Amino acid sequence: YAVSEGEINEGIVGVSVPLLAPDGTPFGAISVTCPSSRFNEQRLADIVRHLRAAVREWLGDAPLDASGTAVGSAAARPPATRVDGRSAAGAGTRR
Repeated sequence: YAVSEGEINEGIVGVSVPLLAPDGTPFGAISVTCPSSRFNEQRLADIVRHLRAAVREWLGDAPLDASGTAVGSAAARPPATRVDGRSAAGAGTRR
């Protein structure tokens, strides 16, 4: 997993877990953010546990690597969608 503590926005913490192809190549990630005032080591452990569970649920019975990260095939997954149901393509771009 990766943690960003105020690196992008002051007062915001981001935690992410990678999505890995069968050969170990990363092809994406799932992440959450929260105010740094609500972040501590116990919260980190909880967030990572929940993110890893979400990845396992999304990828199905994909095997896990040594760090507990799900390893799966990108071709077997549906296209990403945003919470509002629209396509995630270009979601990271500013307009």
